[in-house]
Amino acid sequence: LLAAVAPGVYVLSKRMAARPAHLEIWRVMHRLGLSPGDAAGEEPRSMALALRRCTLCPGVDACQEWLASGSRAGLDNFCPNASYFKKLQLERR
Repeated sequence: LLAAVAPGVYVLSKRMAARPAHLEIWRVMHRLGLSPGDAAGEEPRSMALALRRCTLCPGVDACQEWLASGSRAGLDNFCPNASYFKKLQLERR
């Protein structure tokens, strides 16, 4: 059992130890034309939850591939923060 869960625990521990500046959320927001300032009007808890979702996200590889692709489409397929980003974009308009 330990051999089955050890790789996941290792990846999770590395993600949780990562500095917040290195999380993909900032690059995704930039790609979508958003900034942390766009979340300023939101309840602070919303951004904290988005950061937590990013930190614990199981789709890091898909996210990094998406970021490398230069695309703006397809985020809904893997990102747990996709609806949060859409909400920020709508409020920005």
